[in-house]
Amino acid sequence: MNEYAQVYLTLGLPRQALAFALARIPNPLPTIETPFSQYGFPPALIPIYSNRYPWYVGFWKHWFCDRKPCIVTVVPEEGYAATEEYRTFDQLASHLVLRHIVAEDGVTDETWALAQGLGVVDVPALDAISTVTGDDVQGMSDASAFLNDPPWQCRKDDATYRGAFPQPKQIVAQIGLRNVCGLELTEEQRAHACQLASAPAWLRSRHQRPVFDSLLASGDLAGAWMSLNSPGWEFRAAKHALQALADRTADDAFRVLASAWIAQPHEEAGSY
Repeated sequence: MNEYAQVYLTLGLPRQALAFALARIPNPLPTIETPFSQYGFPPALIPIYSNRYPWYVGFWKHWFCDRKPCIVTVVPEEGYAATEEYRTFDQLASHLVLRHIVAEDGVTDETWALAQGLGVVDVPALDAISTVTGDDVQGMSDASAFLNDPPWQCRKDDATYRGAFPQPKQIVAQIGLRNVCGLELTEEQRAHACQLASAPAWLRSRHQRPVFDSLLASGDLAGAWMSLNSPGWEFRAAKHALQALADRTADDAFRVLASAWIAQPHEEAGSY
């Protein structure tokens, strides 16, 4: 986690997120692991925590294209598939507090300590939500952190969703595939993408290294990045590819990210 602390600082990610990731905030939720454990993860993920199932929760950050970060789950046992869960860290923080309220059947001193550490102030409102919908995030649409930029699962209608993360039931032809990586699509969506002449190469291939090399050679850094976050990599080869991409950019922040990801022992997990 030490290498990723520098990523947090370089990108200006919320200080509460970093404190939680470093286990500097007391974590009363027993399934959450902070600092994160190593199960391997794709380069787009900036982990906040892992759990024992296993999966990761963290920031999902794309480079070389106009997409804002969000917060996702990444499940190693499902091919490292990524699913958007929250639009902001405040939403994740509120949901963690809600989960603790439900686990304890009410607000405790530990709840207040967690809320204070995470910067959550509307604990009484979350307690009220818990009596209606438990800790289901879909019941949080009226919580203060969810009002202005709700994730897909908390939207009141499609127009209130402001994100760009592809959703599992979206029709592939209606997704801007140029700015989407393979790990964001379901198996069914990728199968449909393979049938589209307009789909980029990284969505039509299960062998990413030649795709990546071609994109990098042509100067398509965004495409090379999307290839790196699509199925079809051995972790060891992905490390070499990410270093090659970092060598081609003048973006110091990207090089910090690349260095942190390469430093992790992903090889133990094999491939994605």
